[in-house]
Amino acid sequence: MKNKTLSYKCNCLHCQQKREQINSSKLYWEKLILGKNLS
Repeated sequence: MKNKTLSYKCNCLHCQQKREQINSSKLYWEKLILGKNLS
């Protein structure tokens, strides 16, 4: 878990890409779950 908190404090390109990847996967799963709940 330590790496996760460090990546949010770090602004290097690698950590920025990781944060974008995490955020986009969260959005994807939220949409998928909401879609299943509505149907």
